[in-house]
Amino acid sequence: MPPIQATCADFVDNCPQCLAGPSAAGQIRTHTVNWSLGLLGAPVSFLLGRTTADLDLAVQFQSVPAPVVGGMRVAAQVWPGSIDYTFMAADAPVGTTGIQDLGPVSFMTTAGTFWTSQLAVVINMTQYAWCTIGSETHTNGGAGGTQLFHVPFSSLPVASIVADAARTQFRAAAEFAANDTHRRGYRTSYAALTEASTARAAPRRPR
Repeated sequence: MPPIQATCADFVDNCPQCLAGPSAAGQIRTHTVNWSLGLLGAPVSFLLGRTTADLDLAVQFQSVPAPVVGGMRVAAQVWPGSIDYTFMAADAPVGTTGIQDLGPVSFMTTAGTFWTSQLAVVINMTQYAWCTIGSETHTNGGAGGTQLFHVPFSSLPVASIVADAARTQFRAAAEFAANDTHRRGYRTSYAALTEASTARAAPRRPR
């Protein structure tokens, strides 16, 4: 998944020896919060036609945090959700055996709480005067602690990334099937060739 962008101003303590001294915002920096999205579950159905392919997924979406950097991380959460795709053929149909590759998505539906939920980003504000993610801003005020930011999944390209993952899996499966067919064909041909060679080499019985 694309990293979450956070804009923060460094926290500057102008009076370290003071119990509640004046503070100021220092240099403003852009930070990236890395994370990934896991799909727990198997496809409900995958129907392969001559010009289209239909994929139905009903899974648990899981946010997977990356190691904490700069006091920032994504919270680990799980949501139920489903997504159904209709893929067009990437190339012109060949014969009647089905499409050779998954092309663009022509139709898509989504359901479940995942699509209306928000990704939670946790920032330790000890080293920042303020931070902004999207339209949400939190300030430190010298108190430190952690703040929770929210990123709607509707603002992230989840559906297109899942579609790309489906294409990658389909191509890997198609390549494996093609290679397996080739290997089985090679073994069959080799066996027939060996049998024929053995028959030719066998001594003939005198009549």
